[in-house]
Amino acid sequence: MKTKPLIMVALLLALSSLSCSKQTDTAGLKAKAQAGDAVAQYELGHCYYDGKGVTTDSKEALKWCRKAADQGLAEAQYTLATCYARGEGVSIDFKEAIEWYGKAAKRGDMVSQFMLGTGYSYGQGVTKDDVMSARWIRKSAEQGYAEAQYSLGCCYQDGKGVAKNIGEALKWYRKAAEQKFDAAQLALGYCYADGKGVPQDDAEAVKWFRKAAEQGCAPAQYGLGCYYYKDTLGINGVEAVKWIRKAAEQGLPPAQTSLGDSYRNGLGVAKDMVQASKWYYLAAVQREDEARKSLVAIQSKMTKEQVTAARKLAREFKPQMVFKPTEIWRSLPEVEAGR
Repeated sequence: MKTKPLIMVALLLALSSLSCSKQTDTAGLKAKAQAGDAVAQYELGHCYYDGKGVTTDSKEALKWCRKAADQGLAEAQYTLATCYARGEGVSIDFKEAIEWYGKAAKRGDMVSQFMLGTGYSYGQGVTKDDVMSARWIRKSAEQGYAEAQYSLGCCYQDGKGVAKNIGEALKWYRKAAEQKFDAAQLALGYCYADGKGVPQDDAEAVKWFRKAAEQGCAPAQYGLGCYYYKDTLGINGVEAVKWIRKAAEQGLPPAQTSLGDSYRNGLGVAKDMVQASKWYYLAAVQREDEARKSLVAIQSKMTKEQVTAARKLAREFKPQMVFKPTEIWRSLPEVEAGR
């Protein structure tokens, strides 16, 4: 298991739905910002970004955010870094993003510490350095940032930047899993399913797969569905198909292949060669070899009309991705904002 590249993390960051702050006196906020108050500068930038009390203006938002960042406000430094990482109001510039994440990280911002560590891991905006990566990810993890805890667990499991240690990996996976971080829950599920660092325990594996699956984690949904085809949970084809379908609809190739098998063999669902062919086709175009073989075998027994119908369904398919947005702008603590 690997941590996500900075480019993927940054580009997937979504616009915040947070309000600009409890400050409603825009004129007063501008006066404070113009007088050099870093918190007011950041909040004014947030207002321009969201169009709260002022006309939305990304350039003004960035201008005031930069002023606050230049004064050392960690939240502003993080926001400015993220704008550079995803091209929000500026051209994408990973070197600039890393510079600002680094400034915020040194001020103790745990998300920036994680982003800086991820940058070192993939050599984006900075020279690749696994040891430095693990060092910054650890700083973030020790502050309780769940994604960093999961990533540190990956470092220990893979021996990346640290000595391989499955016991340490499990410790950090569990910390993140207990914060409901789905990737860590999935990782724990795999460890129990495979007996890595813990005695093999299907019941524990199912418990953690279910927790992740209920949050929309496609691999966990697929894993949980597969367990319903085993004696572990008592064979239940309907329940198996329910979870495998959720993963298949997110575009997970093994789940799509399995759902094709279910339709082909009538396991948990009525036999339907058109539906089976559709799911095999979707997995096959993602280079799933078993799906490709099954598609060739099944279509040799289908009518031309059935093949045409299956291809039409496959072309119309749109993955139902579960996306969890992360804010760019943050609401400052009341005590910091002096409110």
